[in-house]
Amino acid sequence: MPETTSSADPLGAEPANPRTVDRPARAGNLVDRRLLRRVFGVLGPAQALAEVAAFTGMLLGG
Repeated sequence: MPETTSSADPLGAEPANPRTVDRPARAGNLVDRRLLRRVFGVLGPAQALAEVAAFTGMLLGG
């Protein structure tokens, strides 16, 4: 079990910045058309193609 918890140790290593909550929230949408186009038009099909190719390679190669 120590292997699973050791990767999360550095997350709390930095001291918190007290000015973080003083700044206003960022304006604009978190998810916009450009992001959706990239996810569903480029990254999704590329990942699907890689997965099918890996599956087919393992299926045919043994």
